[in-house]
Amino acid sequence: MNQQSLFDLQLADALKENGINQVEQNANQQWLDKAFKIVKMLSVEPFAFTSDDVWELLNELHPDLDTHNHSAMGAVFRKASKQNLCVPTGQYVKSKRPSAQGRELKVWVGI
Repeated sequence: MNQQSLFDLQLADALKENGINQVEQNANQQWLDKAFKIVKMLSVEPFAFTSDDVWELLNELHPDLDTHNHSAMGAVFRKASKQNLCVPTGQYVKSKRPSAQGRELKVWVGI
């Protein structure tokens, strides 16, 4: 029997990319577009930001817009990063959104 290794960084990265791709494909396209525009907007500001900031602006600007899986925010940040709009600072803060259950969020800054 060929058992998968417990630790395999290459496989872990591939599975992560696959998951982000899948959630992006199934997400509400309008939601993705609006979230990306907000990240783009925040990236030109002279301060750091997190996904909580994007969620807050999405809720203010488009209160009736949502997507079925909020993990799609990862696809938004991946796209922004690949387009050299923003980069992670290496810092993390706890989310203030109850639905995120206090998980750690990357802090981003525009390039």
